[in-house]
Amino acid sequence: MSGTNLVICGPRQIRWMQWLFIAVVSILRLYMSGRDEIVAMPPDSSNYALQAVHYFDGSHYDRFPINPPGLAIFTKTVVAIGLPYKLSMDLLLIATGLVGRRALSCLTGSWLLGAVLFVGMIFSPWFMFRSRVYMTEPMAGLLFVWLFVFGAYVVFWPHRNRAKWPIVVAVGFLHSSFLLVRPETPVLIAFWGVLTFAAVLANWRFLRRGLSRRWLLQLVCVPVIALGVIFCMKQIHGVHFGVKGISCGGAPGLVALMNSLYTIPPEEEKRFAPVTRQSIALACDHSQTLNQYRRQLLNVNMGAYRIAKQQHDIDGEFASILNWHLINCFGGINKSSNSAMLAASKELRQAQRDQKLGWRFGMYPIDPLWRQWIEMTPNYFGQALKASVIPSDKLFANDQLFDRGPVDAVMRSYFDDGLLRRNGTRAGLKFQVYGSLKGKSQFERVRFWSKVGRPLGMARIMRQAAEGGSESRSFEFNFEDQKQLADQDVFIEFVNDEDEQSVQRRDVRQRLQPTVMSKIEANSEENGGLISETWIVQFTNSGPISKLQRNLQQKLSANYIFGLAALITVGFLVGVFQRTGRRRTRLLRWLVFAGWGWVCVRSAFYVLIEVWLHWGMDRYVEPNSLLTLFVMMLTAFLLGQGARIIWVWIFWRRKHVVILENPSVSVL
Repeated sequence: MSGTNLVICGPRQIRWMQWLFIAVVSILRLYMSGRDEIVAMPPDSSNYALQAVHYFDGSHYDRFPINPPGLAIFTKTVVAIGLPYKLSMDLLLIATGLVGRRALSCLTGSWLLGAVLFVGMIFSPWFMFRSRVYMTEPMAGLLFVWLFVFGAYVVFWPHRNRAKWPIVVAVGFLHSSFLLVRPETPVLIAFWGVLTFAAVLANWRFLRRGLSRRWLLQLVCVPVIALGVIFCMKQIHGVHFGVKGISCGGAPGLVALMNSLYTIPPEEEKRFAPVTRQSIALACDHSQTLNQYRRQLLNVNMGAYRIAKQQHDIDGEFASILNWHLINCFGGINKSSNSAMLAASKELRQAQRDQKLGWRFGMYPIDPLWRQWIEMTPNYFGQALKASVIPSDKLFANDQLFDRGPVDAVMRSYFDDGLLRRNGTRAGLKFQVYGSLKGKSQFERVRFWSKVGRPLGMARIMRQAAEGGSESRSFEFNFEDQKQLADQDVFIEFVNDEDEQSVQRRDVRQRLQPTVMSKIEANSEENGGLISETWIVQFTNSGPISKLQRNLQQKLSANYIFGLAALITVGFLVGVFQRTGRRRTRLLRWLVFAGWGWVCVRSAFYVLIEVWLHWGMDRYVEPNSLLTLFVMMLTAFLLGQGARIIWVWIFWRRKHVVILENPSVSVL
């Protein structure tokens, strides 16, 4: 202790203890997820896996990317080195924690605060769970921290010109990497603008004397490098695939056609359906190119109509699934379909200029019915901020994340070959049966028998209230005798607790194989009638994991809120005892402003996407949690600094009051 300043940055002789602590914590983190592996899952995850295997390999499956290619490029790179993708993500998380630790220690002058942040980052339950699914969210969460730390390093100290040009170039490539992972160009532009605005206000006294040319050049170079890389990638795709775009969603023809369709006013305005079946039929009447696809576009048996019914409860409309509906109807995104979409868009625009077709202001994905969604926005924004601070509390609620969905052997091979899934953690002999009810009856339990009549176990049917007053039912069961079960048929019977013998399901002679769905009709007599229900039963398997590892992960997830509160408390206490100068405090305030501004801007972006398209919001805003932890630690430190100032002021006032009331008290 030196006065009221807590000296936490220990002497050089004990610095090795800090690295020993980091090494021990990192090894513990790798052990906790050492046997976790990427789970083979149906689209969208399998689309990413297919892209990771065949992107730019010249094969039949080397097609225009459905999703942005950033994740596939990273996966191909680490796999070429011989590093499994899941292990590389864990190592990248540790590297991100080290970056955050170094930045926070330098900003606050406390290595203890940096060490606490490092522990909080690498033991994030959200990342530990989501990194088992091959999607872009974990990578995006890591890139947020790198972008904020190095972006602030370039922007926030113009008076020192401390940013070296290699770092500026690296920050530009970080921005382009983020755009190749998540197509969020408006969000990234807003982030750079907020960061620059905060830096200008933080250094206003210095900048009034004159702007540093080098600093201004660095501010311009970062977005130029990022957009330049994206431009080059589009040109490469144009040469290889014939379409100058990053992915299907950003194909020039698709974007132009969707914008044109949004400007056609429908006869009946419907929520989540700015483009209706009637308006697209009208568009076909005025576009010769689009009319060639009329049959597919208006076919209510297409997948987009079924998905719209499930998501929005709208009959006979494709609703917010317009983009994928157009892609499927045009046979995917390629050179010919992209040209056809561009031609159809020009024909619709010409018909509107000739006043043969109605016009309104519209642009994808903005919903023109603003009166219906603007009232919902504040509530969704609060939910988005909550998910950014505290991700889902249901992580690791089940014993295992199972391979659910129609994942066949070929699709599973994409994950094994493209991601180098380790043999010791691939799907093995841990079998589970999962069933969901598609009818109505009074069955209470499900029994499983072996081929020779040996009982394998019993599962209770779980009931849960669903929307509209209906009731959903499902069951799950894990088999214990795995080796004997692997070579046997499994027989099922549905029973009722009141009279087990009268409602047995007989003559089920179908073997339940892993990843194969079976539809089973179960009948029961009730009140003199016959009630039938259909169970979609899937026999799945999952990789092995030790009981200690699973218990550690579950306890970590269950106590995450308490751990987060402990981290914030440590940050506050360090701020109380740590002395910082006025200039550094002012910079920290504006840096916190920039951090929360980034979180709010990205949350607002996906709130608008949610109220316009209703695609689901939590999975997109939860990656903010790693950066939010960094910003919250800085915020807690600043609050501690404010409490320190108040405490010092009160103490100083009391001392002088005593001196004035009792002149005999020595000032010394």
